[in-house]
Amino acid sequence: MKKVFLFALIANLLYSCSGEDFSDSRGYEDQNTSNNQIAFVTANAKTTRSGDVTSLDGFTATAVTNDGKTYFENMSFNLNGDLFKSISPYFWPENSTLDFFAVNAGDIEANEGIVSLVITNNDGTNDLVAATYKKALKMTSVPLNFRHILSRLSVKVKAYDSTDGYDYEILGVKAYVKGSGVYKFDAATGGFGTWENKKNYVTYSWTSGFPSYIGKSYSERVLCPNQVFYVLPATSSSDMITFDMDYKVYKNGVLIADCTGDNCGTIDISEPDLAMGKSVCYVLEPSYYEDGTDEIKFTSTVNSWGKTQEIDSDYAM
Repeated sequence: MKKVFLFALIANLLYSCSGEDFSDSRGYEDQNTSNNQIAFVTANAKTTRSGDVTSLDGFTATAVTNDGKTYFENMSFNLNGDLFKSISPYFWPENSTLDFFAVNAGDIEANEGIVSLVITNNDGTNDLVAATYKKALKMTSVPLNFRHILSRLSVKVKAYDSTDGYDYEILGVKAYVKGSGVYKFDAATGGFGTWENKKNYVTYSWTSGFPSYIGKSYSERVLCPNQVFYVLPATSSSDMITFDMDYKVYKNGVLIADCTGDNCGTIDISEPDLAMGKSVCYVLEPSYYEDGTDEIKFTSTVNSWGKTQEIDSDYAM
């Protein structure tokens, strides 16, 4: 008797963050100001939520002159009253505009006017936000609009058919996503940059709360591991991601299939939905059949903020 494992997947796009929660309109041009110290302004609450960066009390910034020279590099700016200032003050140049690039973590590289952030083997624990302000000219405070530049990845697990008579012991889930790349800052104020040279697959493992059980004996139970990972965006076939799930199948309390190790359930997603600034939850749905075929399929549904868009695909493996 041949075994078939139907491994279904749904990708729920939970929310899209535009970065506007980091913006502030108090910055304005004032070329006649007597205060020539460079300072920044952004939302200044000091709280975070479940690892997500929702506000800042400090960041590092790099400034580049209009002829491509680095004015200062990776300088720390910390909240001081209503403004973000450096410990050692920097002052506006007399005859040049400045382009500013800022991040909450990591080192910015500026090379002949090309500004980037290099990420190597990202471990998924840190949310990254970045901001760009172009052609600033002696402003009282420069308003920075930070945006999330990674994708926030989570999973849920439920039985594909809780009435099929089987129970499933879920032992763990892994995702394989490229973990190294170069973020090129946007060429305009306030926008998203681009990720280039993505490589080196990294393993992200959900282990907390396992083993756990779903299936006939557990009604419509859905497993929601509380782990999230902040991963490099992956939206094309060149950035395929893979999910592995270790699980066991039971019928009437008797183990009938061990889908662990080399026999684990596996899905390759050739065109993933891990867009920059998006939070994506993949719903993994293990199933078991004894119908003499050996095809594995999954479906994918994407729900966007304020609007639902469904994408259905079947993949044979």
